[in-house]
Amino acid sequence: DELAELASALNQTAARLDRTIHALTEERNRWAAILSSMEEGVALIGPDQSLIFCNESFRRALALEGAGSEGLSAINAIHEPELLTVIEQALAGCDSVRIELVVSAPRARSFAVASGPIRSQGKIGGALIVLHDITELRRLERARRDFVANISHEFKTPLTAIQGFAETLLGGAMAEAQNRVRFLEIIRDNAVRLGRLTDDLLKLSQIEAGTLRLEIQPVAIPDLIEPCIETARLQADPKEIAVEAEYPADLPTILGDLASLQVILQNLLDNAIRY
Repeated sequence: DELAELASALNQTAARLDRTIHALTEERNRWAAILSSMEEGVALIGPDQSLIFCNESFRRALALEGAGSEGLSAINAIHEPELLTVIEQALAGCDSVRIELVVSAPRARSFAVASGPIRSQGKIGGALIVLHDITELRRLERARRDFVANISHEFKTPLTAIQGFAETLLGGAMAEAQNRVRFLEIIRDNAVRLGRLTDDLLKLSQIEAGTLRLEIQPVAIPDLIEPCIETARLQADPKEIAVEAEYPADLPTILGDLASLQVILQNLLDNAIRY
């Protein structure tokens, strides 16, 4: 009887252990699936600075060699001194260490790095490292800075011309009929240029806000090309540049936004004439 009770108790304990192991296995698989599918790179560093775990995004970010990198010392697996310093700080107990890391290989990329210690029973049992790819964000910031610098220059040129010729007229050139007309035409042309720049800024704002609406409809090729050609000739004729459009008369219509297509074509023609 005593053996039967012991066997029953052991069977119950084994069943509980089996359920616990099954639950832990499911939990581990669930977390492994979550970490593997994350775009952020995640790595777990042991207290001895060994690379215990890292997901695929972390491997790609630092060009690590597959799963074989796990178990290696962080110094041997990771070749980024700044990141190794972050790991040391996290293992030393710094609760939140954040830096921006630029990785040059296999291609230049920028990452926001966050790390912190993993504590167990009052002791530091490792460190968690998270890499967030901010390459596109930094590229957009650079593009925005360049755009602001360029648009500032573009605004300055027509404004300087308008101010200069207006002051010339006020200074006495109003009495000269030939110069008066020429200067007023220059002021008008630069005001039109400012208007185009303002329209470009408004369209850029609409694009960034996702509110730009295209009116897609059938567009006849002559309706697209001929107005742009006429506008281009205003700039081309003084430079003795000939602008002609040659295309078959029976071209079919195309689907598109006429105004946006004309902006594209006009920019191409303006640049061709200017440069």
